[in-house]
Amino acid sequence: MLDSWAAKPPSVDWAVAAAAGVARETGERGLRLLEVNAGDTLFVDGGAGGVGAVTVQMALARGARVIASAGFAAGQAGARVTGGGADSRPMEALAQVAELLAQNKLVIKVQTFPFDRAAEANRISQSGHVRGKLVLVP
Repeated sequence: MLDSWAAKPPSVDWAVAAAAGVARETGERGLRLLEVNAGDTLFVDGGAGGVGAVTVQMALARGARVIASAGFAAGQAGARVTGGGADSRPMEALAQVAELLAQNKLVIKVQTFPFDRAAEANRISQSGHVRGKLVLVP
């Protein structure tokens, strides 16, 4: 059952739209829970990853100052970390990201792989060094 959706802006590639799902919801939730606003300073652990890169751009679009790491596990050092669940608002997040994508205020780096190269995409994903999102296409 489809319970969360947003219109895909015509200027956004289908692979980018497909990749926006998890990253947009996680980024929106974190920014909302932390009440990040213009003028705030935010630290994003793993700012170059698929979720981190989207979160950084969403925070910048809000007018926040962002400092990012390459992923040294800040949660273990006491940083606030969110993992989803009851705090999720997928419809709100989808709408925000669709708007940012349409305004060219958000760029999602995507690597596409045909289905017959799914094993290769999985190996890359498991390496832990993916920048952006991996998308399987027919």
